[in-house]
Amino acid sequence: MNNDLKHRLMADMYDLGLGRREFVAASTLAMLGGIGGPAGAQQAPGKPVKGGNLNVGYPGDPKIYNGFVYENIPQYPIMHNVVSKLLWWDAKGELSGDLAEKWQQPADLKEITFTLRRGVKWHDGQPFTVEDVIWSLQTVQKTPLSFAKYIAAMTDVRALDANTVKVTFSAPTPASVFAYYAGSNVILPKHLYAGKDLQTNPLNTAPIGTGPFKWKQYNRDQSVVLERNPNYHGVVPYLDTLTFVFTPNASTAILQLQSGKIDMISNFRDLGINDIVSLTKDPKLNVARINSTVVQRLCFNFRPEGLAKHKWIADVRVRQAIAHAIDRDTICNKLLRGAVQPSWGPFAKANPIYDSRIEAPKFDPARANALLDEAGYKRGGDGVRINTELAYIPHVGTDVTAPAIADMLGKVGIKVNLLTADYQAYLAKYWLGPNGQGDTAMAFNIGITAPTGDDCRPNYDSRYQPRNNGSGVSIPDVDRLFDLGRVEPDALKQRAIYSRITQILSDQVVNVWLGTTAPPNIAAKKVRNLGSIGYWDVNQRFNEVWLSS
Repeated sequence: MNNDLKHRLMADMYDLGLGRREFVAASTLAMLGGIGGPAGAQQAPGKPVKGGNLNVGYPGDPKIYNGFVYENIPQYPIMHNVVSKLLWWDAKGELSGDLAEKWQQPADLKEITFTLRRGVKWHDGQPFTVEDVIWSLQTVQKTPLSFAKYIAAMTDVRALDANTVKVTFSAPTPASVFAYYAGSNVILPKHLYAGKDLQTNPLNTAPIGTGPFKWKQYNRDQSVVLERNPNYHGVVPYLDTLTFVFTPNASTAILQLQSGKIDMISNFRDLGINDIVSLTKDPKLNVARINSTVVQRLCFNFRPEGLAKHKWIADVRVRQAIAHAIDRDTICNKLLRGAVQPSWGPFAKANPIYDSRIEAPKFDPARANALLDEAGYKRGGDGVRINTELAYIPHVGTDVTAPAIADMLGKVGIKVNLLTADYQAYLAKYWLGPNGQGDTAMAFNIGITAPTGDDCRPNYDSRYQPRNNGSGVSIPDVDRLFDLGRVEPDALKQRAIYSRITQILSDQVVNVWLGTTAPPNIAAKKVRNLGSIGYWDVNQRFNEVWLSS
């Protein structure tokens, strides 16, 4: 690390005074703002009742249910009920054991010893063993998937005895990576996958895991039906069955919920603000916010094809002008009615590594116009300085936010053509595809930033291009700082590192960050204990949910 960077980190060290438990409490209070009460708000759970089927409206069929072949956000909430990981972020935001009962790691973070739970069985009745862990880790490391990058330094994984696995790394690697949110860090049964083609294995549409629910039936483009796993190593599900009903959009799901065809809607990122307000007022429903640190952000395209087509992106003065032209407070607090909590930087405001000292550019159209003039982008006869485009992801409120941003930019002479697609098509075209953001100038995306700072790195680390860092951000100091932050054991020093990352990204205006949000879970009153489902939106399990009579 160069001396300048080291000195800046030393200057940034300070005490935020928040631990993880305080973070969870702050999340619960702060995530919702003006709509629907605090995160997870619902009627008192009461005494659990066993039995029944829960129909969950869900946005589309992922079609492949194997995280070693294909990982995509819509796949995760379904698969996390079927498969297990070594470690898990529980509903309180604490790192806890899943298939591992406990784990030990020395100070240098170059090895982890996992003690596995005894008596765990696969859904086909075969015993879960150390060989499953060894095969899974060795297999996923060879893939191009995101978790492979997290364990890239793994040099050895071996059994110490029938219930103990030791993983060795050439570089420091914290245990928390084994709870990483993606679908590629699960443990799969070696006896069903080894020696067979992962891409064509029939289990890709009928997976066998060790999770709380077993796969029962798959109706392509219609539904997935799961049933209780009576041998689950955690809290055995109260529900007899859990059915994910694939629904084309939030509007259809709302009608199905109100008619009683489904009992709950989950993960619909195209929920409109008016929909949420209306549903919150319905006495027959519960609207439960999820503790999430998903950040909505406008991404400038730094990929070579983006810079070649839109030369203005390379000028930080233009990016600063765009930030000054957007009235973030009006969007969050008035147009979105508090559904998005304003924050600035790659980390959500409720996260303990969030640095409130780093302020967002103030809404100042006069300053925006001055910067654009200074950069040489004069208004033409039609008042337009720059013709450009903004693709926006279907997510909570983006149907309101994107037109508002286009209108605000238009007032300073930047004419914006809006582009969008359904959620899956958007991910493929503008974010997670082989060309990332392609040559599209700006994309209004979401950024996963929880539960640790390390979960944010794929959005900004140049080594995660193009799949996660689709906009091509490439800042060597940021890459090095993420490496340091991942392994720094001292909380104060780690916060200073993440503060420095925030400062660099803010100074360069690589994004214009709007704030934090997550699509709510909305359910009939009979659906109880919604708060147990998960810590955040892609990390959900339904084993402690139950239905009242």
